[in-house]
Amino acid sequence: MQTPTRLWRPASEADLLRAAADGLLDEPASGLEFKQRLEEGRTANKRFAAELASLAVDGGRLVLGVVDPKHRDGQSPSNALEAQRLIERIESIARSIPDPPLPVSCTPLPSTADPDLGYVVVDVHPSIDAPHFVDGKPYV
Repeated sequence: MQTPTRLWRPASEADLLRAAADGLLDEPASGLEFKQRLEEGRTANKRFAAELASLAVDGGRLVLGVVDPKHRDGQSPSNALEAQRLIERIESIARSIPDPPLPVSCTPLPSTADPDLGYVVVDVHPSIDAPHFVDGKPYV
């Protein structure tokens, strides 16, 4: 079982940049995903809820603000001024869309180059209630 605590966890932007420079983000471990941003809107919320639900089977980690390694030409921090709103939105999605609701923990990682930029690490805890459903479809 792959739990968030067994997955690599960046502690800072420097960790992310070092991992990217070393090619470690190119082939992330199972249960570790990278996403540049969380799109707006109801459909995007449901897609994100499905991603979270699929990680809940064994637990996983999602890092927001990093371009998908398959399409990355560098880091792409998200706006830290929006980090708290983004965290609240992620927690709301996890509580309200999947059935049953998902346990998640979110941690902001500020950028050292620009205090207005940063990343969000989302830990999806293993769920004894898995599989979780989104729009009646199970995610495993």
